[in-house]
Amino acid sequence: MSSDLRICLYGATGKMGGEILKVVVGAEDGSSGSRDIVVAGVASEGSARIEEWTRQWQLALGTKWFKKCEDCNVVIDFSSPVGTRDAVRAAKDFGKPIVIGTTGLSEDTRAAITEASKTIPILLSSNFSVGMNVLFLLAGRAVKMLGSGVDVEIVELHHKMKKDAPSGTALTLGDEILRAMEPSRGSAVITASRSGKEALRKENEICMHAVRGGDVVGEHTAYFFANGERLELTHRATNRAIFARGAVRAAKWLVKQAPGSYSMRDVLENVD
Repeated sequence: MSSDLRICLYGATGKMGGEILKVVVGAEDGSSGSRDIVVAGVASEGSARIEEWTRQWQLALGTKWFKKCEDCNVVIDFSSPVGTRDAVRAAKDFGKPIVIGTTGLSEDTRAAITEASKTIPILLSSNFSVGMNVLFLLAGRAVKMLGSGVDVEIVELHHKMKKDAPSGTALTLGDEILRAMEPSRGSAVITASRSGKEALRKENEICMHAVRGGDVVGEHTAYFFANGERLELTHRATNRAIFARGAVRAAKWLVKQAPGSYSMRDVLENVD
């Protein structure tokens, strides 16, 4: 039986914060199917939505961890690299499991996450869509089955306001393919786009291309090129609610786990 969540939500006034609030309070389908609640939210300093969100969601909000946050049994973070550092520090100090969906994290922040996972459960994922995580698995299997002669490229599309490129999801997809390649192609590398007069494709490279425009939620395609044929594996997100539902599902699983580092794959492969 799933655990009821008492969530401290970092990035509460952002796009993903709003989607998680809709899912948790049941506004997505007009009814609440659980007793999950958001007990507190943390927003970035100067966020124009703090007053609006306080009224709309009756939500206790602050710009860093505050007393009300201690009532949570899990932290969900979709904030910023700076916000994530504060979220991990607070989760560690107060012994709370934390689900992290923020991308573009520095090596220092990743090191802090690894250290904190020794004492609390931490689930870090670049993408909480169930479909996208299936694509991660399929892409790894595809490159093994297609063999050493296949060339791989990744194209990702996002809205024009996205700051980081390539996307965290594209990097994860590349890593999954790279791991599958390495036993037979140990020199395989990931590169970001290419340009110039000497831009011939290098052997064993996975090249990523970032496209930005409009309000695209997220689209990722892995291309596998062989002589005479091409395989394309694509995932298209048309609604951010899929990521919110996945993050809440991950949180319900994480609150029952021992300290350690986890991924969305652990959630999907260990269904109760």
